[in-house]
Amino acid sequence: MRAGIRKLQKQIQITSLYVTHDQIEALAISDEIAVMDAGKIVEIGKPQDIYLQPKTRFAANFIGMTNIIPGRLTRGDGSLAIVQVPFGEIRCRMIESAASADRVLVLLRPENIQLTTFAPASPKNSWAGALKEKTFLGDFIDCQIDCDGFFLRAKIDPYSNITEGDKVFVSADAARCAVIRI
Repeated sequence: MRAGIRKLQKQIQITSLYVTHDQIEALAISDEIAVMDAGKIVEIGKPQDIYLQPKTRFAANFIGMTNIIPGRLTRGDGSLAIVQVPFGEIRCRMIESAASADRVLVLLRPENIQLTTFAPASPKNSWAGALKEKTFLGDFIDCQIDCDGFFLRAKIDPYSNITEGDKVFVSADAARCAVIRI
């Protein structure tokens, strides 16, 4: 049905307003999305921007699963922000309006987390943890990782042989970590 609606929109070149609570459907058929909370628009943007670079906590949480990590911006390093979080430091894309000591939230999608049983070559954006729970969901394994008392969710390859209780290393590309001010 999604493909049919999208094809029809393009074929007859019409603007349409489509209201849905299905986030995947909204991402699939929209050129632009308006995310609403309690009847008010909290964010408007292209589907890819809303998902990959949300500007609000509500949009980040509403459009797909995300890890929301509280922190304090300690410094900027060129185009990167360095944020102190409960389990260490995270390097993220810098936001223009942030200044050192600002309270921020780091948004990290579970599919953007890499999980290994060995320490990565670079310690930047890498943290030790323990795999507390894993659930096989077909196209991925949903993992809960304890990083020094803070739990992260990760989606990993369904063929992974990492088991519950394993010591693991969590890492993430700084370009895939979004940061928003509180």
